[in-house]
Amino acid sequence: MYEIYQMPNDQTIEELSNNLGIDLTLLKNINGIRDNKYLEASSYIIIPKRENDNFKTYIVQTGDTIIDIANKNNLDYLQLLELNGLDKEEYIYPGQEILIPNNILFWITKDNNTLEDIANKFNTTIEEVIKNNKNIYLKPEQLFILKKRT
Repeated sequence: MYEIYQMPNDQTIEELSNNLGIDLTLLKNINGIRDNKYLEASSYIIIPKRENDNFKTYIVQTGDTIIDIANKNNLDYLQLLELNGLDKEEYIYPGQEILIPNNILFWITKDNNTLEDIANKFNTTIEEVIKNNKNIYLKPEQLFILKKRT
């Protein structure tokens, strides 16, 4: 029902709510936050489970590596690390949950990305990017998706 989320950089709870598409009041209530204060980088916060039709959860098994998990799921391991807020130097451990894209392409924005940049990355149109993403803020570390064509 809930998961622990590690903040990638300083953000307000409002920015986090917008970036993850989670109701602001819910986030504040489950974390006992009364204002829109900045959360420290690498601090932890409780968020509702993010698994949906676009993502599935993989439970790390003994002997798994992030590269193995990425290869089994036809993903670039660096993107899988980024999606899960992990650095190359971090170890994964048995029982850890890893978020896996489910039949989607995804992009996590960087400073100064535009909708055109994202559309080009997905090899599609800006209109298609807008259609596939509910909230668009173009702030760093916003997750954009595009459903794969079948």
